[in-house]
Amino acid sequence: MNRKFSPYFTALVLSISLSGWVSFCSTSAQAQIPDTAAETKLIQMAREGDSEAIYNLALTYINGDKVRTNYREAAKLLEKAIADNYYPAYAQLAKLYLHGWGVAFDGQKAFELYKKGAAHQDGYALYGLGVCYDYGIGTVPNFAMAKNYYTKAAEAGSYLGWCGLARLHTSERSPYANTEQRKKYCEKALYTWLNSGQNYFAPELRLALETCPQELDKIIAKLEQGVDLEAVVHSVGAAQYFSLCEALYARYNKVSHDVNDRYRAYNLASEAIDLEYLPARVALAQLLEKRGDYEQASVVYKYIAAKGDLQSIIALANYAEAHPQKVDQQFWSKLLEKLKGLNYRPVYRLQAHYLILADPKHLAADEINAEHYLELLQKSADLGDGLACLELSDIYNSGKVAAGRWSVEPDQEKAFKYLADPLNFIYPLNYASKDRAVRFASLGDRYLYGKGTSANRGQAVACYERSLAVGYNDHAAYRLGSLLIKQNDSKQKERGMRLLQKVSQNKNSAYASQAVKLLKH
Repeated sequence: MNRKFSPYFTALVLSISLSGWVSFCSTSAQAQIPDTAAETKLIQMAREGDSEAIYNLALTYINGDKVRTNYREAAKLLEKAIADNYYPAYAQLAKLYLHGWGVAFDGQKAFELYKKGAAHQDGYALYGLGVCYDYGIGTVPNFAMAKNYYTKAAEAGSYLGWCGLARLHTSERSPYANTEQRKKYCEKALYTWLNSGQNYFAPELRLALETCPQELDKIIAKLEQGVDLEAVVHSVGAAQYFSLCEALYARYNKVSHDVNDRYRAYNLASEAIDLEYLPARVALAQLLEKRGDYEQASVVYKYIAAKGDLQSIIALANYAEAHPQKVDQQFWSKLLEKLKGLNYRPVYRLQAHYLILADPKHLAADEINAEHYLELLQKSADLGDGLACLELSDIYNSGKVAAGRWSVEPDQEKAFKYLADPLNFIYPLNYASKDRAVRFASLGDRYLYGKGTSANRGQAVACYERSLAVGYNDHAAYRLGSLLIKQNDSKQKERGMRLLQKVSQNKNSAYASQAVKLLKH
């Protein structure tokens, strides 16, 4: 029988509840596996020990190429390929460890595998090594090293290398924020992929799809080759279904606003989910979360988290922190143990916040107090959680713990220490650039006025400069401008004047009147 669009998706196009998609996705039918001569030959060659065939069979299971994904089997096959010194297998196995697909998450192992693949100048491994340095996975975060490896990956012909460079230049990330550069890298990522022989792309290309909508028609035309949703069996792989879904949805949002694009995108997503392609389920959960449907998002995240997906486990922890009344302690305890086993840096900070906000009926009366709360924050800070350090800095600056629930003796030296320590620590993607900018400006004030440390104008200037590099704010602009106009260098004075003029023009700024006074003098 022919495979038809489900009645649910017709209802979806008519703007009936999105929640039906969740139940539909959770109960989709088993994918039929076509028996082709090419696939039979590939399996036979793999059984005979052909390293390339073993590797390609692993990719078939990872990408759901006409079969349901099987990450566990893929991991076994990749181990065999590596034992035969087939170097492209390093990066693919690293990806499984990075996400926790088919194997237990192990950031250190992922980092080491990427390093081994990168030694052979494999583009995917070079990109993966960049990701590890970008996010501090298995190593200390280092944006310069991330940029270096993303560049090497791009030079090796990987579109993912350009994707990494584009992401590194977005405003919410690293010191390299630059809109023009980001657009340039997005364009290069798209052109590199269009000229490749691949019929699918990784979700990392999503930023490029959104940034360069003028190329979407070409991308969709390439991805549509071989896709037949009326077929009795899956006609292409899950990765291709989902790539086309992403491209159609981007065109719907950015260009066409054609309901047929959205209709087809949701059907393609269902095909990818039918094949147990985890990136498709993650995208579904993210979409639900973005729309504010946190309960349905948590349902999908729980399903994927049960399969070991790291991103979903972290998303559930963030959900529990944000909505503790909806998460019972038994579920939270299991999640907590999982996060501890993964050495997830913010785990103790999340635990502290959960205990503060959870329904008291679920907790023992003495389960949380100021000492315990600070101890948990310190544990996450010791692991390198930047946000735990910032919270501790605020606590010792104000003397208030948990929004004033408890009090401690203010300690400016400790406040400075916690503010200065996490300069190179990793921060979550949703940590806004403006908040990072304010943090650097606050640190500059401490150096300027000797609060908790020795006064150091040079360090103050450096902090204000970094604050403005992350994101413009009147606080840093005013402070830096007031210091530069006192310099002997005429160029520095001119720059200081320009900064103060910009601040003075913002009538809503707390520093506007002070900037005007300095300009008059």
